[in-house]
Amino acid sequence: MQTINVFYPPPGTFDLQAGIHIAALACCGALTFYLTDIPPHGSVNAHSHRQGDEIYLILNGEGCLYSQAQGTATLSTPLRAGDLLRIPSGHAHQLVNLGEQPLRLLFVCPNSHLSHDRIMHPNLRDPIP
Repeated sequence: MQTINVFYPPPGTFDLQAGIHIAALACCGALTFYLTDIPPHGSVNAHSHRQGDEIYLILNGEGCLYSQAQGTATLSTPLRAGDLLRIPSGHAHQLVNLGEQPLRLLFVCPNSHLSHDRIMHPNLRDPIP
């Protein structure tokens, strides 16, 4: 058994497609737990996955998740520390940090989401004035 403190994560890598730095915390078969800090006013690039849901847990900060099921309007969901949500497969999504502090996010997803099951989308959020 290994214990990892999410406030002192292991070194990670920069994910060029998603546009964020991520640290893998634990792997449980076909799922992996990841941690990322999104800088103030930064975002994850909009994307979707064909198979498998994602789980987001906001540990610190505040932001907005923009999501869109195929053929529907974009929804915006305000988020803050303590919020947990599920992003269904097939839904385009983009997390934006709206605060002045880093947004710390723990997310769980199938390993395929970071290897071959990622479809990039245009920006889902409204332009920031």
